[in-house]
Amino acid sequence: MKKVIKYLAPILLIIAVFNLNPLRTLCDWLVDTYHYKFANSSGDFYIRATNAENFEGIEESWHEYLKKGNVNSNDTTLYRLFPMNPFAFWRYYNYFNPIYQLPYKNIEEISKLKSD
Repeated sequence: MKKVIKYLAPILLIIAVFNLNPLRTLCDWLVDTYHYKFANSSGDFYIRATNAENFEGIEESWHEYLKKGNVNSNDTTLYRLFPMNPFAFWRYYNYFNPIYQLPYKNIEEISKLKSD
C-alpha cells in the first residue's frame, strides 16, 4: 500500500498543479489554442474557441445563428468536435465546464468540415 501511495501521490500532485492557474492558462495557450471547435451537423455553423472558458461567447454566437431563421429544424443541435482525452491531464479542470455537456460529434462526420 505504501508503494502505491509513493507513486500515486506525485502523479496526482502534477495533475493538480497543471490544472491551476497560471499553468492551466499556459497549457491552453501553448497546446490547446483552437482545440475547442463547435459546429452543427450540417457544418453551416462552425466556430473555434481559444480556450474552454469562452463558452458564453460560443453560446451567444450559436443563438444569433439560430435567430437568423435559415436553419433546418433537424439541424438545431450544437456539437463539440473534440473528444475528452484522459491523457491530456492539463484539461481535467475543463471537464467540469459546460462545453463538455454538449454532445460530441467527430469532425469527419460533417462533410463541410472534413478538410479543417
